[in-house]
Amino acid sequence: MEEEGLISCFRESSFIFYMGLLATTWVTYYIISGVMNMSLYFGPNRTDFKKYAGNGYALITGGAGGIGKACAENFAEMGIDLYLMDYNGDMLKNTVLELNQKFPNIDIKSKTIDLTSLLVEKDYEILAEELSKMEIGILFNNAGIAEYKVLKFLTNTHKEITMINAINATVPTLLCHAVLPQMIKRKRGLVMIMSSASAITPTSLLPVYGASKIYALQLSRSLQNQFPYRFSGVRFHAFHPQFIKTPMTEGKLKIQNRYIFPESSDWIIHALKTVGNSSGMSVGFFWHEFLVWLQVNALPFLQLIFANDKGGMKFDQNEILASKTD
Repeated sequence: MEEEGLISCFRESSFIFYMGLLATTWVTYYIISGVMNMSLYFGPNRTDFKKYAGNGYALITGGAGGIGKACAENFAEMGIDLYLMDYNGDMLKNTVLELNQKFPNIDIKSKTIDLTSLLVEKDYEILAEELSKMEIGILFNNAGIAEYKVLKFLTNTHKEITMINAINATVPTLLCHAVLPQMIKRKRGLVMIMSSASAITPTSLLPVYGASKIYALQLSRSLQNQFPYRFSGVRFHAFHPQFIKTPMTEGKLKIQNRYIFPESSDWIIHALKTVGNSSGMSVGFFWHEFLVWLQVNALPFLQLIFANDKGGMKFDQNEILASKTD
């Protein structure tokens, strides 16, 4: 009996030892991965964007302002020709004029377009045919619209819900479908897409926006899995930052701290440094890494604090129903 007890004790000790070793290995890997990801922000661009663009164009949706314009300026500095699309024709015209003055050697094409028109098959086929006759080396699915009715999902109209999903999810899918064939044929291409920190955890504040950005994130990762870089030559990358100063957020937030709420021009410089990392996704801004970490790790505790007795976030049912019927 004593011998059996010793054997049992030894087995339990071995189990505890190996579980501890496994946990230590995981923690070490987690720390090393975090340090390596953070270090990307302090070095040069690890991706040769000019190589991906080749002799073709970088197609940027929402290219007239905000992140799209900032990215266009960075690409132009690298000697990459541009094809900018935007809904706002006047803003787009001014942006093209400004970029032509700053970068006279860069060929800049532009198109004023309501991207939701691509949901009509005929309109999509016309644009796809146009793009097939050009060399699109880089596609940046940047255009997006927000959900402004915080914690008021039931007050969203049919148009608002369908527009958010169309611009944030369906349009990027269609543009990927249009340009990927030529990229795969060349075995060279880069596809970037704007997701959001709202895609990382369930977002009760903005459920439609968050869900559409989850789609964008999964689209990018899933396409990379279907077309592995080592075989296709096409790199996919999704950004999921916290708030950035853009026309979409202008006047909506009163945050002035540039570390928490950076300018588009500051954010894009850091974001482009992370393209090409092994995960195919990044926050894109050093200080946002901490905010997203807090979002992921603090959310369960916040849900406990604000949860009602049946779980979930507290809300005033009468207020929501009243606003729904107004």
